Amino acid sequence: MDASYLSVLCVPGDHGGPPLAFAGDRAGEKLLNGKLLLEGRQVGEVVDGIASFVEKPVDWPPEEIERLRTAGQIERNWQNEIWHAGNTPTRGAFCDELAAVDGIILELAAGPGGGSMPPMLNRNPSARVVVNDVSLAILQLWGEFLRKREVGPQLCLAAFNATSIPIRSGAVAAVSGSLALSSIGGLSIFAETRRVLGRGGAVYSQEMIVDSADWARMPEERRLYWEEAMPGLTKGAARLLEQAGLEVESCEILPGRELDPDEGGLPRDAADHGVTLRIVWEYVKARKR
Repeated sequence: MDASYLSVLCVPGDHGGPPLAFAGDRAGEKLLNGKLLLEGRQVGEVVDGIASFVEKPVDWPPEEIERLRTAGQIERNWQNEIWHAGNTPTRGAFCDELAAVDGIILELAAGPGGGSMPPMLNRNPSARVVVNDVSLAILQLWGEFLRKREVGPQLCLAAFNATSIPIRSGAVAAVSGSLALSSIGGLSIFAETRRVLGRGGAVYSQEMIVDSADWARMPEERRLYWEEAMPGLTKGAARLLEQAGLEVESCEILPGRELDPDEGGLPRDAADHGVTLRIVWEYVKARKR
């Protein structure tokens, strides 16, 4: 993590005050391991160069992390995401725009797939990106891979819950999400996305959402339940970003697939009510005016 990000990061839920300070091991401007401090009080830490604001890490089982490492899954995902962006025109256009952004980009809930970070860096290795996930272990895998490839010198890997983003208001020029806004429950992520964007900044969202025609066949009571629990998945990001105060510039729906009832609580609930759900791809670009 570069020391310049100390002025960008903040305490989750507290977006004012002085810049964070660091106490610990460093190599020049690179922060390696130590404490993140606000006026002498520890508010986070740096682990293996990764900023962490997760008190109790929501981590994958150690054996699964080791499987990902030994199988070279991160490298395969890197190549797969680059290929996908090169063969899906809408996503490719998003990544072209993101790679050209003059400012900091926030990649939400990157996970082991990396979201749009791989094709972004493939287009612009010097892009300034805060790569987020709630799992410190997943970010450590990405850190190992990127250091080995000598990729992304301007990256900041950061572990935090995206429903309360520890980034100062208006500090980022773009937000990117690949299955982020549809997979995180509640509405706070939409308000937080708008808050961290600077004026004129844009959201580039690639989500899988429930097909609206199928959703209309669900009993009203169950629709209301799931729309509260998983609003992004059931209502779509475009609608919710607009409700959060962003202006939707484009929204494209591409074909998806049928959900199997064994894939989770929502498709199982739908099947119990005689409804088969399909999910479709929703590509949304929305701007903060």
